[in-house]
Amino acid sequence: MLFLASYPKSGSTWIRTLISGWHGSTDINNLEGVFSDVSSLVSGARRELSFEERLLLIPAKLIELESEKPSPIIVKTHNINALINGINPVPPQMTKGAIYVVRDPRDVAISYAHHLGKPIDKAIDLMGDSTTGMLMQGRQTSMMGSWSDHVSSWIRKLPYGVLVLRYEDLLADTEEEFNRICISLGWSTERTKEIVQACEFSKLKAQEKSNGFKEKSDRNDLFFRSGKSEWQDVLTDAQVARIESDHGKMMSVLNYKLTTLQKVV
Repeated sequence: MLFLASYPKSGSTWIRTLISGWHGSTDINNLEGVFSDVSSLVSGARRELSFEERLLLIPAKLIELESEKPSPIIVKTHNINALINGINPVPPQMTKGAIYVVRDPRDVAISYAHHLGKPIDKAIDLMGDSTTGMLMQGRQTSMMGSWSDHVSSWIRKLPYGVLVLRYEDLLADTEEEFNRICISLGWSTERTKEIVQACEFSKLKAQEKSNGFKEKSDRNDLFFRSGKSEWQDVLTDAQVARIESDHGKMMSVLNYKLTTLQKVV
């Protein structure tokens, strides 16, 4: 089993459309090749189940999925790759490899706030909180931790290979990055240029405007917004300073340039 992993709002849906294009469909409401989300496997779990019982459901459901689908399958996840109460929501014994897409947290904050229908400051709070997604309330099933926790858990040394992609590199040269994905999966790169053209962000956005997108949050009008970096025009100096204070170490590891802002109290 392979995982397509990311912190929310980092570009995994775009990668799913590219993979689906390789399988022959660029319809955003009929994506192929990637099981939509590991959280959907246990989203119907009864609320009275304990935290540990829901965690245990994940590998059980993955085993069930693997028995039903042709192997190897790719499963999307927003889960942290770490032990939670002694259980890893990304079971290492079932994992053959992963693609991990990461995005500048200053842009993640803007997109995440839009997705949640919350102020940007609230999204920044969640991104800096190591307990985010760890309470399993109601139907919630994604366990994320802070942005830095999440990234660290996936780029550390693991017993299987992880292809790490930066969203910004995908924007700058989509064909080259998609070639890397195909090569890592052992796929032909013969049609990558054609697929990339069919999955241009403007075309995905036009699809959503015409036909809607079934995975869109009820809290906002559109899933596909700008698709580009906008933090320099949107965030206040104080917001940038908070994000860099929370995540500067990990941002530097990923070659995201920090500003020269002084700490804002």
